[in-house]
Amino acid sequence: DGNAILSGGVFTGESTTRILSSKLLDAASGAVDGRSPSEFGISITKSGTITMECAMFGVPAVVFYKTSWPTYLIGRQIVNVKYLAMPNLLAGEAVYPEFVQDAATAENISRAALALWRDESRRAVVKAKLAEVGIIFCSISEAIQNHPDLVKKYLGSVVPYSDNFYATLNSAVFTDGSFCYVP
Repeated sequence: DGNAILSGGVFTGESTTRILSSKLLDAASGAVDGRSPSEFGISITKSGTITMECAMFGVPAVVFYKTSWPTYLIGRQIVNVKYLAMPNLLAGEAVYPEFVQDAATAENISRAALALWRDESRRAVVKAKLAEVGIIFCSISEAIQNHPDLVKKYLGSVVPYSDNFYATLNSAVFTDGSFCYVP
């Protein structure tokens, strides 16, 4: 089981891909204005790190999570959260529709994905809500220009510049890199 990009979304594992791909492709091929699923501008993704990547890039997504029943029942006893997708947790609302366990059917997921894809204003609302969450992902040079207070606050904060020679050098001299801020 590896990751595969399929129909404009990310699916983890072969079994999930088999279950969802036939339903989504059947619903989307030719039936939706003749457009290719890769043109959807949305992602179908399993709950996990990929939801944060989608949020960082402002990509609307439909999220699903399905595991064995014993694992799910134990997890529900240990973890008490309203949402599983991190962007939803950060926003305090269901920005991304989530389908968990029994609700994570090919029909439900493909229906939600197609509804999101067909509704441009809804995708715009999702993108606006993602922007409100405040996740920033850009180059350091762009962050210095657009978010100088955040750069000043956090640059060199994980390993203080006074920790060692290399930390000082790293904080003082760089060409560029990535800047990621999650509130």
